[in-house]
Amino acid sequence: SKDHDLTDITLIAATVVGPHIQNLFKDIIFFARPSLTSSVLFDLGEDAVIDIASPTVSNLGFSVACELGFQSVYLFGADLGARDPKFHHATDVIYNTGDFGPAGVTEEEINTPVPANFGGTVFSEFIFLWSKDMIETKAFRYQGRRQFYNCSDGVRMEGITPKLSATVVLEPQPQKKEAIKTIFRAFPYYSNDHFKKSWNSSLLRDKIRSFSEKLLSCCTPNEIKRDGDTQLKDQKPASKIYTTKFNGDNVVEAGSELDITDFLGDKPPPITSYYQMSENTRDIRVAPGDLDYLVEITHQLLPRVNTEKASTEINFFRGSMFMMMIAINYYTMRVHRGDARKVLIEIGRQETIEHIKKIANYILTFYDWIDGKVERPPPVGDYRHWGN
Repeated sequence: SKDHDLTDITLIAATVVGPHIQNLFKDIIFFARPSLTSSVLFDLGEDAVIDIASPTVSNLGFSVACELGFQSVYLFGADLGARDPKFHHATDVIYNTGDFGPAGVTEEEINTPVPANFGGTVFSEFIFLWSKDMIETKAFRYQGRRQFYNCSDGVRMEGITPKLSATVVLEPQPQKKEAIKTIFRAFPYYSNDHFKKSWNSSLLRDKIRSFSEKLLSCCTPNEIKRDGDTQLKDQKPASKIYTTKFNGDNVVEAGSELDITDFLGDKPPPITSYYQMSENTRDIRVAPGDLDYLVEITHQLLPRVNTEKASTEINFFRGSMFMMMIAINYYTMRVHRGDARKVLIEIGRQETIEHIKKIANYILTFYDWIDGKVERPPPVGDYRHWGN
């Protein structure tokens, strides 16, 4: 921006970009990424979401073109791979200047052969192939309503017609800028009034306290919360399979170890306390009885039916809690039963309790900042250092 004028460029970016970015452009369109806390917290609604906007900027550009209503969409530079893994980006891109950092992929990682867009084979890797799958998914949703062309010398994509760039012929579009401006002007403006209407500080604080208490109650030994009821759990050896009745169906209880294939054949597969298992499920394992509290926390962090969306509170806690719980389960399962495992389990339980409290207090301090009660927001990623 120091050397070039960016004001004629309309920036389309997720709401999570740095706040200073908006000072560089005259016109900015922010969108909400699905499943982010901010999208739920600030009541942005479905119209503010661009679906399938990740994992790469190619996905965002493709999804924007689809959702803005353009009938023909052409992909350029969406190689998502390379014929020679040594040259996975253009020579003069910012990654190669040393000013920005690595490109995120290496020659060694680009090692998966896939069909090329114009014949032959190119090499790709996990993130690129994920991006390809998401572009194909988006194209499938608009099948019959859009024409898609891939002019990139990269991976072949299902549902997108390969087309050499030299053969692209566009009709004159003298009113292009005005047409785009008309579309952009129709977008709603997220005003301060909109924010005030969606911001209910007292309710949000109550929900955070209530949800954190619910998570903490899961950490109480030999106690399980289900649908608001507290039940004492019988001590049962973890080597057996236990089922009970839940809404008339067989249920696999937390604390059992099972192989779902035991139930296949003439019998329908069981369901867990909250989720129906598909017939194609081969193996489901839950933590032994020592780690029941992790299973119960998981039940709280996932919506109980497919149509139910994660709340603001779930979004705030879920990522951090899952990472910690994965670590606790991973290491506990590698210690033989006995005193050493009991000590490790208790350490994990206490650390989980402290983790929940610190996250809750961090969020409440963030709410204080939004309400103007403190001068600065809590530092990003610093919740671990917050006291009870």
